[in-house]
Amino acid sequence: MQALICKICDSNQLVVDGDFMICQHCGTRYTMETARKMLGSVKVEGVVQTRSADFVIKAGALVGYSGESRDVVVPDGVDAIGSTAFVNSRNIASVKLPNSVTKIEGSAFLECWSLSRINLPNGLKSIGDSAFQGCKSLATLTIPGTVTEIAERAFQWSGIKSLTIAPGVTRIPAYAFSDMRELTAVSIPATVTSIGDNAFYQDTALKAIVIPQSVTEIGNCVFYGCTALTQVQLSNGLRQIGAAAFSGCSSLRAIAIPATVTKVMDRAFWECSSLGQVTLYTPTKDISANAFSNTLFEKLQRQRHGLCQHCGGKFQGVVKKTCTRCGKPKDY
Repeated sequence: MQALICKICDSNQLVVDGDFMICQHCGTRYTMETARKMLGSVKVEGVVQTRSADFVIKAGALVGYSGESRDVVVPDGVDAIGSTAFVNSRNIASVKLPNSVTKIEGSAFLECWSLSRINLPNGLKSIGDSAFQGCKSLATLTIPGTVTEIAERAFQWSGIKSLTIAPGVTRIPAYAFSDMRELTAVSIPATVTSIGDNAFYQDTALKAIVIPQSVTEIGNCVFYGCTALTQVQLSNGLRQIGAAAFSGCSSLRAIAIPATVTKVMDRAFWECSSLGQVTLYTPTKDISANAFSNTLFEKLQRQRHGLCQHCGGKFQGVVKKTCTRCGKPKDY
């Protein structure tokens, strides 16, 4: 059956609304009798859950929604979910996007607190800044391989527990998945080359992470405060670990830094209190003096060299030894 084309604007974005067919592009209304004459026959499949009048669609982009339905079906033909289209729509439980959608713009679903289900269609190319920020009920999500761009804070403060990123994205930007307190597992594809500052900041339930060989740089504070993180695999190809990248990962016990890494920046593993085993495959790396501050590893190293475990200073005295730097007695 041929596509139904609007006689006014030549759009194929016509949807059923009661006894009429309405063009979502220009708003022209056709009776079903007129539609049948235009097409020969009209076949409507499935259940129309959302009235077309509830949507504001301009030039193919859905820019507003005023309905009260908890289960929203976006009309076929829409190619973009515009900025703030569903912002603060806190009663929406699910959204079904058509395969025609290629872009989700900034803040499109910002603070949709009840949103628990949404499909990201194959063909989607970009997800804008803060697009799903604050979607606390969104538990699982798969980002399709057609997505090549994820903007900053796209999923910050969301309730996602399990996240799969299919190969396609080349960069994980700043704060993209930060403050996601329910996230326990994430799969980073081999297409990613860099992870931006604070990307997984304070994801306190995240237990393990594998950095693929494609990643050459981990930014500042990327995994800061990930207190449940126990396993980290850094692959060959990584060149730099940013400042405070793993600071406060108090459950991390061991780390192996591959030979490809040439720089470990200030406080990279600061206050990783359980970190006692550090394997350096190239000891001559450019490692900040504070990279392992306040870690078990630092204490063990100082003990090995007979230095103060508190500050690294030298001792004076024979029976009652006292640190010449911090003045604390050697009581351990």
